[in-house]
Amino acid sequence: MATSPRPFQDDYRKDSKTDDIFRQRKPMVMAKEISDEKREKIILWNTYFRRNIFVFIIDVLEIKLYPYQILWIYLMSISPLFVAICSRASAKSFIVAVFVVARSILYPGLETVIAATTKDQAGRIIKKKVQWIYDNSEMARAEITKITANNNVYECLFRNGSIMSVVAANEGALGARCNDLIIDEYAKMDKATLDNILKPFLIPRQTPFGMKDEYKKLSEPVRIYYISSCWYVSEWWYKTALAIAKTMAEGKAAGFFATDFCTTLKHQLKTIQQMEDEKRDNIAFDMQYGNIPGNSTENAYYPIGFFKRTLQKAFYPLRKEDYGLAKNNPLKSPFDIPRVAGEIRIMGVDIATRGASQNDNSITSCIRLVPTKKGYARSLVYMESSHGENGIIQANRIKELWYWFGADGGISMDVAQAGAVLFDSLSAPYYHEQLDKQLPAFTIMDIPEIEQKIKDEFKQRTLGINALPVIYPISGNPTLNTDIHVEFRSSLQKKLWSFLVDIDEAESFLLQTQKEFFSAEDSFMQAYLLHPYLETSMFINETVNLSWEMQKANQNIKLDEGSGRKDRYSSVSMANYLACILDKNLLREEDNSSDWDIILGLTQVW
Repeated sequence: MATSPRPFQDDYRKDSKTDDIFRQRKPMVMAKEISDEKREKIILWNTYFRRNIFVFIIDVLEIKLYPYQILWIYLMSISPLFVAICSRASAKSFIVAVFVVARSILYPGLETVIAATTKDQAGRIIKKKVQWIYDNSEMARAEITKITANNNVYECLFRNGSIMSVVAANEGALGARCNDLIIDEYAKMDKATLDNILKPFLIPRQTPFGMKDEYKKLSEPVRIYYISSCWYVSEWWYKTALAIAKTMAEGKAAGFFATDFCTTLKHQLKTIQQMEDEKRDNIAFDMQYGNIPGNSTENAYYPIGFFKRTLQKAFYPLRKEDYGLAKNNPLKSPFDIPRVAGEIRIMGVDIATRGASQNDNSITSCIRLVPTKKGYARSLVYMESSHGENGIIQANRIKELWYWFGADGGISMDVAQAGAVLFDSLSAPYYHEQLDKQLPAFTIMDIPEIEQKIKDEFKQRTLGINALPVIYPISGNPTLNTDIHVEFRSSLQKKLWSFLVDIDEAESFLLQTQKEFFSAEDSFMQAYLLHPYLETSMFINETVNLSWEMQKANQNIKLDEGSGRKDRYSSVSMANYLACILDKNLLREEDNSSDWDIILGLTQVW
């Protein structure tokens, strides 16, 4: 297709006839022709809007703000050092987006970088919030020239030369530069990354008048904004927030803002029913919505720093409504995780009786074991809880999970009291009607680590013929419990464990990988996909709040959950105990050199 020899004239003709006042051609006005009065008005209005950015947002961009948002934005505008600790659903991303858009318009050539643990997490601010501003504000459309939002680049360009961009908090961001730096969910970010990679981005905004001799001594301050929800007080974020709040209280150039779920309820950003549904775990709810920092026990046996949350992909058993799809291909789940060479899969089961208290739940954990030179690397990829179910229903559900997960390494299970009754149900075969599948009977494992007396006892209780030896029985006593606690702590210290990311990172991952995440046709799909991430958070909250004491009489370790619970902890720590047994076999295979091989390595034989 031939191009016009005069593209500029073509654009001029089009823009001359348009009804869009922002594209219409205007006569050139020379700087010397602007009257002193008009020049003074421009300076006054510009100064007024810079000092009252919330007015610019409301009156010029025509975006409605609630009172708490006005206060939040005002504090950000007057504070070169700022921290906001706010609950989920408090519109943190929207506030950041509208504030940066306003500052980018009012300060030509401003460069703003938004950093988060993942680029997609920070990119959602541009992809969703800035795009919404562009779509709903005529003035914003006049000032924004281009919005780019894809997996590689998230960027917003302004007509006056300002730029808003996004980086992930890792070494790949080295070399970026900005005048304003926004740290999204900074509480969960590595401090060394923040100090060594992100903070060096900051440089003062370069202005034309700054080149003049009379202004060379003046420069605008660089700005850093810490935005996050609550986390544990033992982490570095808490000291940073307190230090900035103290600086603000002393009347210095710093700002602090916080709000909880009551604000979201008042402005109908969340409903009371949603809050009731979210309040499954007091500690997690207090942090995420109550905006109360998690205070892990001073005498905690498991510090929060032990828990490495790097896993993005969770395992999912099929939902009951999808069982019909599995008949044609029963060993394939669309949400399965492919195995790697040498991988073993195990489960941990902690049992509660039907008449147990509200704080007691039956918990099943699914764990992948991948061989390494220091033992199996453990990945907690799924967990579910149930309350008030009878033994037969629980046993059938455990078999379903065993079937979908392919737990070929065994099931570590509490067999004391209610667990013994559950064993009886597991030891009988189970015909699964929806799958048209006969699931086998289970019995005790035949390994040297289990006493022969216990083997004989549970083999006699086994009801099915040719039952699979998959159950590793645990009947707690002070000595065994101590071993379980110590082994779990040791495996955490050796960094053998990996856990699913938190809810915020999970949402980013699911938005990229699962189109079903926001499916309008299935309102329960989002809850189904987020479920294992939520359970993981609840497990970690339980575990870090366990206090410990050494019993003087026998040197055993006793863990106390206080007013909380520890059933999720029990499920995972018992599975870890089975993994430690498998570790010994793995390391024995790795170290297969004989004494004669060692001698040959030290001598020469002729």
